[in-house]
Amino acid sequence: MACCVKYWNRLSAVVWMSVVFGLAHGLTEKSIALALGAGLMAWVVLKAKSLWAG
Repeated sequence: MACCVKYWNRLSAVVWMSVVFGLAHGLTEKSIALALGAGLMAWVVLKAKSLWAG
């Protein structure tokens, strides 16, 4: 995540990491939910500047 934020803006990094996380768990309805959850957690971590917030 930190590497993506270094090269892209925050929104692009969160979307990219969420999609990759969801696809890593397969192409099912569950992967969409995982991607949305991962995106939410990633956004919280970036806003709080702490991994513990997620």
